[in-house]
Amino acid sequence: MFSLFPMNKSFLLLLWVLCAVGPLMSCEKDDEVVMVMPKANIVFDDNIEKISADYKVNQPITLKIRVGNEATSVRVISNYTVAAGAKTKEFTLPVTNGVATFTVAANDLRNTSDGAVVGAGTAPASTRAANTFNLRVDALLAGGAYESRFYTLTVVQ
Repeated sequence: MFSLFPMNKSFLLLLWVLCAVGPLMSCEKDDEVVMVMPKANIVFDDNIEKISADYKVNQPITLKIRVGNEATSVRVISNYTVAAGAKTKEFTLPVTNGVATFTVAANDLRNTSDGAVVGAGTAPASTRAANTFNLRVDALLAGGAYESRFYTLTVVQ
């Protein structure tokens, strides 16, 4: 029998392999994604999603800060605003079994010269901003490096 395109099975197989593999050989390799993982995860009150809370003015403020065993200590910097402008107050906490506990009275969140914290009244919109403290929490690691996370604390009645 006569054919214009004489082909046997091995030729067809070779042609199929070239058509299937050829385009794959021309693909470029994607860049690798590099993920930077923190050396210490900072978790508040055992809830990774917790970033803020309200606290009563006349009760102690307690915040459990889990940092893991990589941290040697925890530094908490209270940032707040008074009539004179932006102010800060710093606390240093020891780490025991990967946990530091921040316990203070509401008035200790600010410097004594800035007066007492009053707490939001029945109309929170009027005094809430003045009684909101943005805490910067630093897990201090061996060698001087640190990891940071922020927490918003508002003092209410």
